[in-house]
Amino acid sequence: MMRGTLFLTLALQLLACTSAPTVPLEPPPLMEDTTPHHADTDRDTTLDAAEEPSPRPGGTLTPRLTCAPAGDPCAELSPIEEIFASYRKDAYVSPEIYDEYTQPPLDGGRFHIAGVATTGGPVTDVLIDGMSITELVMPPTPRLEWYHVWPDPVIIGEPVWVAFHSRDPAWDSSTEGSVTVLTETGVALEGNFPVAITPAPLTYVTVTDDLSSFLIHVQNRDQRPHTVARLLINGRDVLAADMACVPERTVAPGRTALWKLELCDPAEPGEPWTVVVDWEEAPAAVGVGRVLRPHFPIEAWPSSADCVAPGANNDAYRAHLDAGFDTLYLYWGGRSGCAYETPELVNEILPQATDEMFVLIGDDFLNRASPPQDAITDTSRVAGFLTGDESDGQIYDEDGAPRPENKAAMARRLWAAYPEVSVYNGAMTSGHVGTFAGKVDVQGIDVYIAACAPYIVFPDPPRPLTAPHDFLLNTRENHMPLTTWFYAQGLHTGWNVPGADGTLHFQPNPHEILLQAMMVLTSGGKGLMWFQTIQSEARHAPERWDAIARSNWIIRSVRRLAREGDITGAAQATQSGKDGAPADVLVEAIHSPDGLLIALINTSVVEAVDDIACITAMLNNLVPHWVLDSQIVDIEFPVPDNIGLHEIFEVTTALETVETHYYLDVQERTVVIPSVSLTNELPIRLFVVAASEKLRPEIDAVLDQAEEPFLPAAKQDD
Repeated sequence: MMRGTLFLTLALQLLACTSAPTVPLEPPPLMEDTTPHHADTDRDTTLDAAEEPSPRPGGTLTPRLTCAPAGDPCAELSPIEEIFASYRKDAYVSPEIYDEYTQPPLDGGRFHIAGVATTGGPVTDVLIDGMSITELVMPPTPRLEWYHVWPDPVIIGEPVWVAFHSRDPAWDSSTEGSVTVLTETGVALEGNFPVAITPAPLTYVTVTDDLSSFLIHVQNRDQRPHTVARLLINGRDVLAADMACVPERTVAPGRTALWKLELCDPAEPGEPWTVVVDWEEAPAAVGVGRVLRPHFPIEAWPSSADCVAPGANNDAYRAHLDAGFDTLYLYWGGRSGCAYETPELVNEILPQATDEMFVLIGDDFLNRASPPQDAITDTSRVAGFLTGDESDGQIYDEDGAPRPENKAAMARRLWAAYPEVSVYNGAMTSGHVGTFAGKVDVQGIDVYIAACAPYIVFPDPPRPLTAPHDFLLNTRENHMPLTTWFYAQGLHTGWNVPGADGTLHFQPNPHEILLQAMMVLTSGGKGLMWFQTIQSEARHAPERWDAIARSNWIIRSVRRLAREGDITGAAQATQSGKDGAPADVLVEAIHSPDGLLIALINTSVVEAVDDIACITAMLNNLVPHWVLDSQIVDIEFPVPDNIGLHEIFEVTTALETVETHYYLDVQERTVVIPSVSLTNELPIRLFVVAASEKLRPEIDAVLDQAEEPFLPAAKQDD
C-alpha cells in the first residue's frame, strides 16, 4: 500500500549518500478571511495595499445561443437498430516527469459498444469476434482484462451495452470487430462494431440533481470543427425529434459543449444509458453507463481508533458533521472495539437520523455479508460499495489472470443485488489505471505530495507540486465519460516517524491541505475524499483540521455545479502587469448549466519537498513542507454561449461569498478578473460566474450551515 511508510525504505537506501539541505520551517496557520458576508469591497488583496485595484464595473451577458426544444419528451421514438462503438487508448502521465515502475500502456484500450436489444431475458453469454467473453478473460493469456454487459436481464427495445478493456495490440491494426449478446430467449444484439478513436469525445455524462434530465459534455480535440448529425440517447435520435437542447450543432476546435435532454419521467439509479454523438465527418463519440444517484460525496476514511459513528464515539461523529463531511468509509465487518455494527448503522440508525450522513461500504462486504443480496434492507444512506483501494498495483496475477476482471466481477454481483447503488474502485498508478478504469461506475485515485507521504514515483526526478492534479486528471481521462471521486491528503498517523525529541508528525500543513483539495475540482472530480481523518492528529494541530473543514465547506457549497458541470481548459492566468507572461498556477473553468466555477491554485514554489529533504528530516528533527511564493495574477476566460453572466463572486476561505470586480468584453464574451493575490497561506481562490440571481442564495444557504470554530473531538477516556 502506498499509504504506508514507503519513504523510510528510500531513506535506508539513500541515507549514506545524502547531505542535509535547508529544510523550511512549518508555515504559519491558515489565515482566515475577515471580509464581511456579501461585502461590496474587493477582497482581491495584493502584496502592496497601494496596488489594490479600484472598483470596476463588471456588466452582464445574456446567452448568445438558446434553445427551446419543441419535441414532446414523452413521445415514443423508434429505436435506431445500429451498433455504435468508441475505442479509447489508455492515457498516462509523462514518464520523464513521473518515473513510476509501470510501463507506458501503448497496446490496446477500452471499448464502449451501444445498441438496442432485439429480444429480452437474462444474459447467457457475450461473444467478441465469435469468442465467449468469459473465455477471453481466462489465463494464462487473456485477450481482455475485464468486461461488462448491462442491463441483465435485457429488455427488448431498450438499450443494451457492452464494455471491455483489452491490451491486445491486434486492436490497433483492426478496423472492426463483432459483438453478440445472447439471452435465454435468443440473440439480443448482433453485428459488427467499428474500432475507431473519435477526435471529439464525450467527456462526461450525468443526470441533474433532480434526475429529470441528462447532461452531455463533449469536447472537440481536433484542429477542425465538427458537426453533430445525430444525437442518440438510449438508442433514440433525440436531435431529429427536437427533444434535446443543442444550441449549436458545430463544435469549434478546442471547444467544449454542454447539451441537455429533459426526460419524460425521472431517471432511476441503476438504469442503463447509452449516448452516441454521430459526427458528420468523424467517428462517433460513444458512452455507456448506469444512472447514478446524484451524490457528490464529502467523504472521510476515519481511523478505526476513533469509532466515528452515532452511538459509538458521538463526539468524533459530530466533529465530522461540523467539518462538512457527509460520507464515511466503513467496513461491513465494523471496527474492533467500537460500539456499533455496520448493518444496524446502514439499515436503521442512519436512515432514521436527522443529520445527513452516508456510508461507502468497504470491499469486505461480499465476503462478510451472508447472504450479500439480503444484507441491506435500506440503501438510502449507502453512497456506494468499494471493490478495492489502490487495486491497480499489478494487472495480472502470477498465473496470468487479469486482476481488473476480479473487480469487475465484484461489480456485477453488486449491480445485480443493489442496482441503485454506485460501485467505486481506487487506484494509485498512472500506467495501470487506464486498464482498470471503466470496470466500475466510479473510479478514484490517491496521490499525495505533502510532508513526505509515500509516493509511486521514484526519487529522481523530484515530485512536482502538481502531481495530485496530474494523476487525478489522467484518471479522469481514462474513465470518462463516467464519474470520478478523488482523494485528497488528510491526517494519518502511519506517516509519522520517531524523532530525536519524540514523534515527528509528517502531516500536511493547512496550505498543503487546501491546494490538494482544490486539485480535486481542477481535475474534474465529482467527489472529495480524504485519507485519512484521525482525531489525535487533529488535536495535535487543530489548524489542519480547520483547513480540512474549510475545504469541505467551500467545495460543498458549489458541489452541485461541479457534479453537473465539467472541466473545459478554457481559463488561463497571466502575471499582473507583465505583458501576458504566464503565471505559475493551475486554473480551470468548470462549465455547468447554471454558470462557471473558476478554480485557481498557486504553484509558484520557493521550497520544494523532495526525497532527500524527507530523508534528512529524520536527522534534523524537522518536517519539511512546501513553501510557495506570493504572486498576483489576472484570470481570463470566455463565457460559454449557452449561459449568461449575472454576477461574479468568490467563495472564500472565511466561508463567505464576496463581490468580485472584473472586466467584461461583451463582444468577445471574455472576462478578466484582475489582480488576484495568491500567497503561501492562501494558495487557492474559487470564483463563481453565476448565470442568474438564483445561484448565490443557493451557495450562501450551504455556507450558512457551517458553524465555526471547527474543532476536533476531545480525547476520549479509556
